[in-house]
Amino acid sequence: MVDADKPIIDNSEVQELKERVRELEGIVEYLTQDNEFLRDTLAKASKIFARRPVVLPDTPPSAEGSSEILELPKGRSKPFKPTS
Repeated sequence: MVDADKPIIDNSEVQELKERVRELEGIVEYLTQDNEFLRDTLAKASKIFARRPVVLPDTPPSAEGSSEILELPKGRSKPFKPTS
């Protein structure tokens, strides 16, 4: 027996909702994997760059979206040790 207070949902609408849930689950899975990759990459990069000083340019990059890249010192065979 159908309760008069509850709305009736069509089977086609149920199928659409199930498809939408599958789509959203896929997006969540993708974003979770992407997040894990970024965390791992950041952890590796922080270990590498924690040993080297970052040399900043004398002037900031232009506001026009130039693709200037900051360069790290080259030729260091040993980790950088700051003098105290």
